[in-house]
Parts: sequence; C-alpha cells; structure tokens
Amino acid sequence: KEKNYSEEQQLKAPRGIIFETRIEASRVLRQIGNDRVSNGNIDDALGAYRRALWHVDFDEGYVQLEMLPEHQHTVYEAQTPIRLNLAQCLLKQAGSVPVSEAARQLDLVLEAVEKYQLDGKWQTKALYWRAKARLAAGVYDQAESDLVKAVTHDPNDKLIRSALADVRHQRRQLRQDQRSLYQGKLVQSSNENDDNRWRCLLS
Repeated sequence: KEKNYSEEQQLKAPRGIIFETRIEASRVLRQIGNDRVSNGNIDDALGAYRRALWHVDFDEGYVQLEMLPEHQHTVYEAQTPIRLNLAQCLLKQAGSVPVSEAARQLDLVLEAVEKYQLDGKWQTKALYWRAKARLAAGVYDQAESDLVKAVTHDPNDKLIRSALADVRHQRRQLRQDQRSLYQGKLVQSSNENDDNRWRCLLS
C-alpha cells in the first residue's frame, strides 16, 4: 500500500483514528526522515520526523487513563526513536533554540525509558546526545555527568568514552583559561596601582 503514495502524499496524510494505523504511519514517516538524513537533507528530515511524531502524539491523559499497558508501551516505543533522530537533526542546526529543543526531546526520551521500561539502548543514546546538547550550550559539568552515566550503561562504547575524554579535556582547558584570565587581571590591577602610586609621588 505504501508504494501507491508519494512521499509528499504520505507526509500530508491526515492523522487516523485507528491506533495501529497511526503507529504504522509514524513508522513510515520516520523511515522517510532517515532516508533524507542519509541524503544530507537535514531540514527536510526534520519535517518528516515532526510529522511522524505528530501521528503518535496522543493526549497524555488519554494514554494514562484509557490505554492498556501494552498500548502505552507501543506509543512510547514509537515516539522514542523519532525524538532521538529529531534531536540529532536539531543539533546540526545553528543557534540556541534548536539546542534547547533537542535537549527537551531527549529529556522526554529519558522520562519515557524510565517510566515505561523501554529498551536500555535508548537511554544510553539519549544520554549521549543530551550531553552533546549540553556541551553546545556550554554546560560542561552536566554534559560530563550524562556521559558518565552513558559509560556506566555501555562501558565498551568507544564513541561515548571518546566524548567523555573530550569533555573532560575541555573542562580542564576552560579552567586553565579562566585562571590565566584572572591572573592577567591581577597583574593589570597591580601595575595600575603601581602607576597610580608613582603619579602620587610626582605630584
């Protein structure tokens, strides 16, 4: 059935009323987003991911009160990879707004993983990418904290360990730069005081 519709038609398809239809529509659109990322079309991929998420964006009250536990699990299993992919695309864009939105998407992933006991791999990925978002925002201590947790979950992941080493190096460099700047100000202040004392003697 998918082959009968173009990508644009699938992207514009209305949100269905049948649970399984919405889950499947979301899966198809997520794959379209993945294909667009592979082709380097990040902006277009964002549109596909947002639309995919829209199909499985059920009212939270309805999810909690009306859905069976297995359906709740299915909803968040569908949302989680979309949010992760969406966050990665946002982090490729410039500016503080995309970084902030990416961090929010990853917060939601981590909440869902814990609440609905989803696959632990999503937690590790979310921690890694949230660290990237926090690093982009200049929050080095929180980025390091996320990566430490991610390494705990997957100690053999070389990408995570490398990122942790990079963050720690950047934190050390930042502290050194701050010390150098502070020492420079002290020297400047001392020189100014000496200069002022010299002028007082002249007068």
